[in-house]
Amino acid sequence: MLDQVTPISRLSRRSEAMVRISALNAWVNAFEPHPTVLGAPFQGWPSIEDDVPLATFVDLAEQISARAGNPWLGWSVGLNFDLIGLGEISRAISASRSLRGALQRIVDYFAILQDACEVRLDVTDKDASISYRILDPDIWPRRQDALFTLGIFAKIIRNAVGPAWSEAEVVLEADDIVQKADAGKILGAHCTIDGETNLIRFPASMLDLPLGMRGDTSLPNHARLTREVALRRRRMPATLRVRTMIFQGLTDGEFTQDSVARSLGMSSRTLRRRLSEEGVSFQHLLDECRMRLAAFEFRVREHVSIAQTALRLGYSEHSTFTRAFSRWSGMPPQRYIRAAREVAH
Repeated sequence: MLDQVTPISRLSRRSEAMVRISALNAWVNAFEPHPTVLGAPFQGWPSIEDDVPLATFVDLAEQISARAGNPWLGWSVGLNFDLIGLGEISRAISASRSLRGALQRIVDYFAILQDACEVRLDVTDKDASISYRILDPDIWPRRQDALFTLGIFAKIIRNAVGPAWSEAEVVLEADDIVQKADAGKILGAHCTIDGETNLIRFPASMLDLPLGMRGDTSLPNHARLTREVALRRRRMPATLRVRTMIFQGLTDGEFTQDSVARSLGMSSRTLRRRLSEEGVSFQHLLDECRMRLAAFEFRVREHVSIAQTALRLGYSEHSTFTRAFSRWSGMPPQRYIRAAREVAH
């Protein structure tokens, strides 16, 4: 129940991923005329000038959607999001000459808004896509957060492409088939479910369309925004930064401790020292992340086999993975999967 949620001011902000308070404000403002939908804990929260724990925000979004009886709520909140809430990032987007520039600014500066996530702009000769996913597998379900973020992306894209938005495709991690029945009408675009990430795909030729957004078009300070990205990352504990890189590496391809250190702008020796100061080792974090991602696969993706999960996580031998998972969870993968599905159904 929402009225049992711990107020944000009492939650630790140092050891977990965070998201800008403007994300929560968007949900609060959407229901200002109907405060009973939100519940008591939201009273006074819009004035908080701080970040919100990402897991808390995602859970609240799911609860609000359920209380409102609207499984697509995040999409409408995102479409109606006032980009001014993004601060100088809003000016960077509005000042872009094309849709390509605006989406690239989102990718460049999204780390200022939220930790532990991946935002990418991928372009081929035929298609372009902007994707978003939370990298922490323990934050689930997260359908409303995905719809909310994609709704903000769609707001920007639709300003440029107009009626051609109907040519777009929205891909969601969520696999709730009940949702898909109304997808075309609500999204105004084709919808695909059970994707590896959340994304909006559209013809690459649209990237060069003028943005056509109204707003503050004064020149943004890109140097300051770049410094803010770097400062926010430096302030994150090394453990959280490394976990984020490992989750990204486990799903994107091969990586090593050296490559993670280089991505974080430090030597392998410095990375080992920083992690040691926080009481962990790289191997410990790698093993932990592998098992958490495996548990996520077993809970969420019923069509993925144990062998596929083991291979994806870097285990060449099925038996080696099974022993590691049994030590971590206290039960072999087969029994974990049965127990998870009993709980789900």
